[in-house]
Amino acid sequence: MSTDPAAKVAREPVEPAAPATTGVPPGPRASLYTRPFVALCALVLLGFCSFSVVNPVIPVIVIDAGGDAALAGIIVAVFSVPSVLLRPFFGRLVDEWSKRRVLTLGIGGLTLSSLLYLVPGIGPMVGVRLLHGTAWGAFNTGGNSTLAEIAPPERRGEASGIYGLMPGVAQMVMPALGLALLGMWGPPAPFLFAAMLGLVGLGIAIFGPGLAWRPATRPATPRASGVGSLIERRVVLPMTLEFLWMSTNCLFFIFPPVWAREHGIPIEALALYYPAMGFAMVAARIVIGPRLDRVARGWPVIMGAGLGVVGLVVAVVAQDVAMLTVGGVLYAIAAALTSPIHLAIAMDRASAGRVGAAMATYSLGYQLGLGIGSAAYGVVISMAGFPAPFVIGMGAMGLMMAAIVGGRGELLRPRVAT
Repeated sequence: MSTDPAAKVAREPVEPAAPATTGVPPGPRASLYTRPFVALCALVLLGFCSFSVVNPVIPVIVIDAGGDAALAGIIVAVFSVPSVLLRPFFGRLVDEWSKRRVLTLGIGGLTLSSLLYLVPGIGPMVGVRLLHGTAWGAFNTGGNSTLAEIAPPERRGEASGIYGLMPGVAQMVMPALGLALLGMWGPPAPFLFAAMLGLVGLGIAIFGPGLAWRPATRPATPRASGVGSLIERRVVLPMTLEFLWMSTNCLFFIFPPVWAREHGIPIEALALYYPAMGFAMVAARIVIGPRLDRVARGWPVIMGAGLGVVGLVVAVVAQDVAMLTVGGVLYAIAAALTSPIHLAIAMDRASAGRVGAAMATYSLGYQLGLGIGSAAYGVVISMAGFPAPFVIGMGAMGLMMAAIVGGRGELLRPRVAT
């Protein structure tokens, strides 16, 4: 048996640097609903509302302009290029400059992008998508990093669930509203409304209570150089899980208008689809969120991926909006189990003084999943139509479960003190 200390260390699982990752300490829990937390949630809600109004409108405008599902998917994916490439640099800015300043730049960029979509033509739209993606990278990195700072360590799963309600609330109304505005008044209406939402969010970012302008405390250890200073390796696993989830998520949140047209269904028939999914996501997070910190991190991911498979199976056999809605609702409920835990794992593993880098690394999974998934599934839809992409999505769910089970059982060990 080897007595080499280095070999022993290599065999042992790496412990995260953040506190309170092995159990919940006894005594009263720290308050979660503080003024900074409420202000952050309000700001994030407005940012996601602005994003959700625009997102389903883009494929419709591209197709109406003579494009197809593949071109629509590529234009949706263009958004992800700067968001992915620049997000690690936004993480460094968070650590060395200020979370609030990065968050303010992000929401300001979302507002400006919404206005620039008013310039007609596919070419200008591609340019605006690049700006929009840049702003989205700053917005998400600043928001996630602020959450990691203000969430009590023993309530990270719950805090992530409540924070994650904001996209759910946005999805409950905004995509259907964006399509309705497009149908009633044409492209200017949803873009102007998205800009208005962003402007209100910008006001909160600048004047909201309790969001510190100061930079985070610098770590005592020297800063890594090169790629190591931008990517937090501890967070690669939750980044991968989020990538797999979001790569399939686009089938239920971006491509339903394309699915409806392939089935000869007017997009107005989706009026209740998005609200139903949003309501399911919100209700599930309210019920499930407070319980996420009571179990090992891996079990909600496994259960969520399994439920995601069920939702995809329903979507495979769907021939009308009602059945597609059932599949989407199941997937939305599954999201209440998966995404908050991915973020909680990332917060657990973030090193001291590297919160920005950790949150930027984690959120790469969201953006890469959305971008690559949109482009890849757009090509699949153009070549094979539905339900082929739903079948492929089941493979992503299987990979998520394999990643949890194959990780030496670390995420399946009990973490709540009894």
